[in-house]
Amino acid sequence: MNRSLIRFYYAAAILAVVCMNGYNVGIDRSSLEHIFRFDFYFVSGTMLLFTIALHRYTTVRLEPVKQTLFRERRGEDAARLAFDRLTRFPGEVFRFVALAGALGSAAYHGLEVYGFRIRPFDELVLRHLAVEQAFAWTLAFVYMSVARWLLRPYFRFYRGARASTAPPRSFVRLWTGAFAAGLFFIAIPQLWFIRNMTLRGEQPTALATIGIALFAMAIASAVMFLLFFYLRRELRTLSASMRALPGAVERRPRALPSTVRDEIGELAQAIGELHAKAAKAREEQREDLALAASLQRMLLPAERCEADGLRIRCRLQSAKAVGGTFYDYMTLPDGRIALALGEVSSAGASGALMMTAAVMLLRTELRAGGSPGEVLTRLNASMHDTAGGDPLVSLGLVVLDPSDGTAKYAGAGQTAPLRWDRGSIEPVPSGGLPIGALPDTAYVEGEWTMRPGQRLILYNGGVAERFRADGQENGFAAFRDFARTLPAGGDPEESLDRIWAFGGAEAGNRDADRALLIAEAVVVPAKEERRYA
Repeated sequence: MNRSLIRFYYAAAILAVVCMNGYNVGIDRSSLEHIFRFDFYFVSGTMLLFTIALHRYTTVRLEPVKQTLFRERRGEDAARLAFDRLTRFPGEVFRFVALAGALGSAAYHGLEVYGFRIRPFDELVLRHLAVEQAFAWTLAFVYMSVARWLLRPYFRFYRGARASTAPPRSFVRLWTGAFAAGLFFIAIPQLWFIRNMTLRGEQPTALATIGIALFAMAIASAVMFLLFFYLRRELRTLSASMRALPGAVERRPRALPSTVRDEIGELAQAIGELHAKAAKAREEQREDLALAASLQRMLLPAERCEADGLRIRCRLQSAKAVGGTFYDYMTLPDGRIALALGEVSSAGASGALMMTAAVMLLRTELRAGGSPGEVLTRLNASMHDTAGGDPLVSLGLVVLDPSDGTAKYAGAGQTAPLRWDRGSIEPVPSGGLPIGALPDTAYVEGEWTMRPGQRLILYNGGVAERFRADGQENGFAAFRDFARTLPAGGDPEESLDRIWAFGGAEAGNRDADRALLIAEAVVVPAKEERRYA
């Protein structure tokens, strides 16, 4: 970690020596004899001492970070200390460089004027002081920006820590200072160059003036580029973190920018806290939905049942944790068997709540007796009074009398069931508005006789959609064709498995709930066998 910073320190020191002595030669028109008499050695020695001191300061200040990265120290306190050191360090480097520049400039001119008496204290010395301070501040912004950039990858190790002791810093003041330093660095050398030429009675050439201006602008632009690079990168990270917020549990954001407590750092802390709260809320919601799904499953009967004269096999899959699709079956007080499959028009938790109400009301109406049409008529009135028509419930209801095989069906906006008989498929006539649409709806019913070996397939649109091929409006026809190929004999669960497993990558809508119920007539009383012959 320190190695990249140290390499930058020494490279920047060499560049600073070249720039400062180049200024004296190119702008101040100092002779090389004068430069190598005192200036070069003082600047080189001062920058070497400054770099060694900054090297040592960096090693000491970032030692807690190194210890936590290499697991030499563990615990929340150690992580907080390391994080605070990281957040404080770029600002400390800025102050270190700015202060060193001021002290070095004062020491240089003090020795030059009063120590070695190389020149008097005049306008030229004042101009040098102004240029050197502008250069020192510009260099301080470069050091701070590069330190932020080099340290930024290590912040991901301290996700969630707070820079509680890092000093606040205004982002506006940072940019204002950087802009002012860059402006001075552009303007002062050019003004001083023109002033020096005028004092010597010379006329500055346009080429020299433009060259000096371009050089100064290049240095100032490099500083502003570093700041813009930092700003753009951090804002992009914040934007990505906000986009990741809806999936705070599944997708963890990258390390948020918190290198200093400026406005971006505070915003990063706020987004980090928002991520933590969102992740906690999502986890709590997930637990609640898991509990709701468990309760919803407990409300429905088992997926396998051997009823009086029937083999019943069912399966249900919700696209979300909970949903409004359901199946149900029950033995009525008079010995008949009711089979139902339906779905609520709303999805998610609201659909699950309405589904629970629909199942409970349906069971109540079934126990009250009556044909499927009468049951749906009463259920429709109750649901309309309860929900006011929103959401709606589509429902298919079959009531089978095991004593004689009579089956009656009434539909309320649900997919028509299929009567299967050894490869022959016949849809059961179905009609009627969904439950809750209008308060006074009456439901008609159809009747047929279930023979041994015949099956009744109740399914919803989510099952049929898996059979929709490209270019087809829906998958109902394809599903009926597939149902004709189901093998006779054996357990109807084998047929259920084949239907459920159908559909490759090209299959239709996979975001819909699926519900499937297959009932097979298997037992017929001896006294009724002649009737089926």
